[in-house]
Amino acid sequence: MQENECKESKEPDLIIIFNLSQRTKNNLFEKCISSLNKSKSIYVTLNQQDLGYKNVFNASKVADYITLIQAIPSDISRVAIVKSKNNPDLQRYVNLLQSYEKEIVEIIEFDQQISSQDLFSQILLANRSNERKRKLSRRISKTIEGKARIRNDIDAFLLIGNLEEARNLKPALDYIAEKDFSVYFLNDWTSNSTFGKFEKDLEGILTTGFPIMIPSNIPKIEAGDYRTREFAIGYDTYEILLLKFGAVNLRGYSYDGLSGKIEFTNNKMTRKAPLLKISGLGTDLF
Repeated sequence: MQENECKESKEPDLIIIFNLSQRTKNNLFEKCISSLNKSKSIYVTLNQQDLGYKNVFNASKVADYITLIQAIPSDISRVAIVKSKNNPDLQRYVNLLQSYEKEIVEIIEFDQQISSQDLFSQILLANRSNERKRKLSRRISKTIEGKARIRNDIDAFLLIGNLEEARNLKPALDYIAEKDFSVYFLNDWTSNSTFGKFEKDLEGILTTGFPIMIPSNIPKIEAGDYRTREFAIGYDTYEILLLKFGAVNLRGYSYDGLSGKIEFTNNKMTRKAPLLKISGLGTDLF
């Protein structure tokens, strides 16, 4: 059932409701499905709200940022966030980082008005260092060689955007910085771009993702049109139906689905996001 189809279902046995909106409040949709039998329905949601349904598959993006932020080691305490525009979940990320005792050094928004290299030059204060070097060169009438000195109060960067934006930001950071920062990438789900087998521009990044969108044998999907989050969630819902109504004891059960690891707790099914490490040898899922 889609949001724009607001009519009573005549199905006598089972109703599957897909709410693939990430908005936490949708009065029209909630009114539309309020008359459906909650015990005979499976409710698939991206916003963590179960609306009183007995059987719920929570496939939300929350799984991604919890997995990624939990993976930041304790010796990394100072984080700079570089994010795309109009990100409604930013405060959630900040709150979770702070709950793990991470200091948010800066929050910077990027757009098309400034190049990625200029953006990181401003963040790392490389321009100020170059300006000091030019002033000193003029004063002593001698060219000063050497790299620009950058700020030292940042341990790691959290990039928030889509995959294309990350492919643009990470090389710019590598070019400007004189040291290797730890870089974490949180996909904002604004595109269905998939990872390639080798991602040179993203080398060294730790991220999360849907297994279907990663070059991996789990799962093996040949048709590019099917390598989307929507397809993965739909296919995992089908697998959940087979398991729930196939006389299988699901207490404490989990399996590797196309959207991540699916865990069963009572009548709640929750997606857990895998970590992805990108190296010169390829992409490693773990």
